[in-house]
Amino acid sequence: MLCSEKELGFSEESQGILILPESAPLGSPLVKALGMNDQIWEVELTPDRADCLSHLGVAREVGRIVGIKPALPDFDILNPADSSDVPLLSVEVQAAKACIIYGAQLFEGINNRPSPEWLKRSLESLGQRSRNSVVDITNFVLMDLGHPLHAFDADKITGAKLLVRFAKNGEKIKTLDGVDRVLTAEDLVIADLEKPLALAGVMGGFDSGVSDSTTRVVLESAVFDQAVVRAMSQRHKIHSESSHRFERGVDAAGCIRAAGRASLLIRQLATGRRRGSYIEIRSDRAEKLLHKHSLNFDMRAIKDVVGIEATSEQIIKALHSVGVEAQVKSTNVLRVEIPTHRLDLVREIDLVEEIARLIGYDQIALRYPPQYQATVGKTTSVYLRLRQIRHRMLELGLTEMMPYSFISESEAAFVSGYPLVKLANPLSSDWLYMRPNLFFGLLKVLARHASMNQLRGSFFDAGNVFQSTGEKADAENRITTCKESYQVGWAQMGLRSDEHWSSDKKATDRKAQVDYFDAKAVAEGLVQGLTAMEARWGGAQYLALSEVDAEEIKKQAPWIPVGLLHPGRSALIVWPGKAPGTIMGYVGELHPQHKSTLLNLPTGLQLGVVIGELRVIDDLLALSEKVARGEESLQSAPRGKISLSQKLPVVERDFAFVVAENVKESEIEKTLRQALGVVLVDLKCVDLYRMPDGQSSLAFRVVLQGQDKTLSDEEITTLCKKALDAAATKHKAQLRS
Repeated sequence: MLCSEKELGFSEESQGILILPESAPLGSPLVKALGMNDQIWEVELTPDRADCLSHLGVAREVGRIVGIKPALPDFDILNPADSSDVPLLSVEVQAAKACIIYGAQLFEGINNRPSPEWLKRSLESLGQRSRNSVVDITNFVLMDLGHPLHAFDADKITGAKLLVRFAKNGEKIKTLDGVDRVLTAEDLVIADLEKPLALAGVMGGFDSGVSDSTTRVVLESAVFDQAVVRAMSQRHKIHSESSHRFERGVDAAGCIRAAGRASLLIRQLATGRRRGSYIEIRSDRAEKLLHKHSLNFDMRAIKDVVGIEATSEQIIKALHSVGVEAQVKSTNVLRVEIPTHRLDLVREIDLVEEIARLIGYDQIALRYPPQYQATVGKTTSVYLRLRQIRHRMLELGLTEMMPYSFISESEAAFVSGYPLVKLANPLSSDWLYMRPNLFFGLLKVLARHASMNQLRGSFFDAGNVFQSTGEKADAENRITTCKESYQVGWAQMGLRSDEHWSSDKKATDRKAQVDYFDAKAVAEGLVQGLTAMEARWGGAQYLALSEVDAEEIKKQAPWIPVGLLHPGRSALIVWPGKAPGTIMGYVGELHPQHKSTLLNLPTGLQLGVVIGELRVIDDLLALSEKVARGEESLQSAPRGKISLSQKLPVVERDFAFVVAENVKESEIEKTLRQALGVVLVDLKCVDLYRMPDGQSSLAFRVVLQGQDKTLSDEEITTLCKKALDAAATKHKAQLRS
């Protein structure tokens, strides 16, 4: 069958069928006849091993195994200090901190013909498309030596000067991918006297790119700051082979070597000739990166950290195998010289990790060494407190969920006025801000279950929420840009209980949906657990949304999405104090007008959805620091005392009080508890009736039990009178006839 190179998968483009050379031996395999019997290795690297992002880097590792030091390819010697040639262009580096080294060389007489087959095959085997000889050479050197290069069409550069500078706000450039990009003052560019030519270290410009008609080329070989390149790559959403390497760090000593290798190939493959001297501008940081740096390594650290016992001879041999020089300085110390390409070896612990890798992880003992002293973290009590809160929610029968900690622009609109923390590089348009509450994450959990027709569930989430402080980050003075609070949220939907064959089919509540009181039951269970840890939670009260001014809610707790809560079936959880008190959370039903939209429910589906949230720790970081400094202590929840059950009869009494409409059930309950004392076993409000005259009737059921003997009728009467008098005195409550 006659096939083209494209049909055989040898290239992306081809013209006509593939014609084999006459010298190709008959009967030999096609890959051998075409010189394609090559091996392709797919190597997975950790981000710190940028030195292995090239053939040379991998060859160093392979050379360690086979015991052969890799040989460098031929390259031109470019030495600007000794050159007698006059430079035909100039370079001005205006951003010395962002551009560590910048080198440039002018070439003329370029014949930018298609690359030879061996070069095309090499690039295509690496997943790159062949373009023309000059571009292919820069890409080949990048893969071969690991140092990014870029070529400009010299005839498209205005003036004979290159500027390395930060862009002006609003300046524009069209990159090689054909996209017009608007630049900011944080973008580092290579420019001529009029316009930007390239995004430094990321991607070249379309208008200054090398084409098939190019005859004069300026070759760039530089070292750019890692953080600057990474920020540009993220900002413009460009991930190129060049930015991938600059972000992780390149060998500064390989800068001029890569330029020399490209110079040789341009002369051989593109008939180019160098004009003028090689120009190289170095910043103050360059001198440190161009020379080996030394470390004193304590050999005892290997045993202390990883448990490997190795002699100085073993360590020196292992380090020499990867080009790291080492020699004995004293009994336990080695003087180590680290080559410029090993940017990952900075501290003693880095050498410990490297030596363990070279000697072999199989030499690490299978058992941990004995630990003779127990250690306790300074903030362990904080961790235990948070764990107790999570366990409390699990005890209440809820399932823990861990949604993402981000919200979208549309969700942020429901907490307008809240100082949100905006992400500098969001992964998605739906993840623009850090979450101000747990509400939206729980809604996503409910929506996900509803989309799969799972219409019943009870979930909770416990974690950090974020608030912008408006401060400028300062690590030295421990100033952060946001405050983190710890909150607990819960959500329930669907039927209150499962249907069962034994249930009354005629009962009106047989298919009752969850409502406000189900969410409040969870809140009361959580508050009960929190009260055991902090007594102040025992005074928590519930205020209807209508009882608290909207501006007060926005002032105290702007993180509460009031507009998404049912206005008549929701409440705020507050600590008593100056009216209306300190707002700590909310509980209630989802607003019926937003329910279908938020959960993407079918039209007409009646589904009960309730949600609640409590701010447990206002500033988690500040609390942790206080605990670490010993300024504050957190006690674990008390286990309580075991008391014997009483084998005495109980007495039930019902009281129906007529009170003013503004008197709360919780206030009367507190009064009754104080009046009845230890004989009170249980107390609950069993009925509420709004009377026509504007008053309310509250019915309470009390359960009494003697401590050491059965209560007599006289004692019961006395206790009941005491309770009634207390209610009448404090709340002007009258016993309903």
